[in-house]
Amino acid sequence: MAYGYVHMVLYYLGNYGSDIIQHLKESLSQTLVTIYPLVGIIRDALSADCNDQGLPFSVAKVKVRMSDFLQNPNVELMNKLFPRAKKMQGSGDSIILIQLSCFDCGSIAMHIQFHHLIADMVSVSTFLQRWASNAQGLGYDFDASALSILKAQTSSFSVSQLNVVTAVIWQSFMEAVTEESAGKDVKLVLIGQAVNLRRKATPPFPDDSFGNIAWSTKSLWINPKEKELTELLREVKKGIAKIDGEFVSRLRSDGVYDFLEELWNEMPQEATSLGFTSWTKIGLSEVDFGWGKPVWMSTCILQSFEPVKEGNNVNLLDSKSGGIEAWTIHDEKYVA
Repeated sequence: MAYGYVHMVLYYLGNYGSDIIQHLKESLSQTLVTIYPLVGIIRDALSADCNDQGLPFSVAKVKVRMSDFLQNPNVELMNKLFPRAKKMQGSGDSIILIQLSCFDCGSIAMHIQFHHLIADMVSVSTFLQRWASNAQGLGYDFDASALSILKAQTSSFSVSQLNVVTAVIWQSFMEAVTEESAGKDVKLVLIGQAVNLRRKATPPFPDDSFGNIAWSTKSLWINPKEKELTELLREVKKGIAKIDGEFVSRLRSDGVYDFLEELWNEMPQEATSLGFTSWTKIGLSEVDFGWGKPVWMSTCILQSFEPVKEGNNVNLLDSKSGGIEAWTIHDEKYVA
């Protein structure tokens, strides 16, 4: 299970008045009534205390124009858009923190920092869409036809856009591993793909089920020199296919600890790992508070976050063109 804080920023280009901040606060309070776990604190590594404490909400000034900022995005500057906290990983921490960064031109960047122990990105997307609907004065509604389309896409056996991007990045990464290992034994290459368990369960969980309801499936490539893209695509799909209704049932059963030990024992003792997380197709690019959809979305890459510091990670986001934008962080030896 993923643990620690995850960061994302939504960028809204425009000229918004100062009254928008109070409006967002009021609609946020209205939203939190229906998603009460967010107003609690972390109790320990396995639980939270939903004590209705509230959540930190801050406002910052950015002395540049957003259009200039977006012309040449800088990761170090992006990381300054998230709310600062003295302590980020322990008991008593807030489950979610929000900061609005107001640019000189009137544009707004909304940073959301949430603890992965309590929520996954699907849950955060549900929260943001409800907040946006309340800000617009609209009722929250699950469109049946849209859900049917999503269900059909999930059950399809065709190769998805996400499958292809994952396989291409995996292929490039294996080439880097092979080159770095020249003259030495090449390590096994293990990739992990975060899978939304809501639609894998039998029967499926509701799309707005709140929590960290995700699992990382593993795919192992024994010989990195054999790296045909079609073979990698097959492995990508095979890894996801392992997560089915029976798998989810075993995670919910009394024998879950034996099952977890079984999964752990299947993992190689030594392997070079590459982790994938997808934030695509879950509505984040559609979050409209009444002034339009975000013009861009980014994530914050923090070297202090242990899973990032010690591994190779890829975060996949929806792009403005309708494709997929990949944010990657790798061990320096694998970067040309």
